[in-house]
Amino acid sequence: MNPLEFACVRGYPEILKYLTIDLGLNSKSDFNVDHKTLKLEQMPFIFVPIIKKNTGILEILLNNLPHLWSFDDLTDMLVFMKQSKWRNGMSIVLKSSAMHFQYRRLNFEQRFKFVRDCMMIPYRIEDIPNPEYEDDETLFEFK
Repeated sequence: MNPLEFACVRGYPEILKYLTIDLGLNSKSDFNVDHKTLKLEQMPFIFVPIIKKNTGILEILLNNLPHLWSFDDLTDMLVFMKQSKWRNGMSIVLKSSAMHFQYRRLNFEQRFKFVRDCMMIPYRIEDIPNPEYEDDETLFEFK
C-alpha cells in the first residue's frame, strides 16, 4: 500500500491534500499501479472511504481530482453508497466536480437517461432509514 492509498484507507485528509495538491500526485496510477486491471470495488483508496462513510476523503477525491473518475466509476460509487445505505455520500457524489465534469461530456440522450435515473433515486432508497433528514426535507438541494 502506497502513501496515497494509506491516507485514503486510514482517513487522513490533510495528508491526502498534501500528496495530491502540494506534491501533484493526481493520477490513478499514483493511487494504485494496477488500476487498469482492477474493478472499482477492488481499489481500497475509494472503496474503503465509502464503506467507512468518510466524507472528508470522498470530497477530496471527487472535488480535487475530478479527472480521475469515469462516468461508470461514479455510477458504481452511487451503487455502493446505496448498498451501504449512505445517503449523504450519494449527495456528495452527485454534487461533486467529478460528476459535473462527466455530465458535461455526455450527449443529450445520455444526459436524459442520467437525469431520469437520478429522479428515481429517492424512490429506490425510501426503505433506508436516515436520522440526518427530517421527513419534509429532500435528499438533494437544487439551486
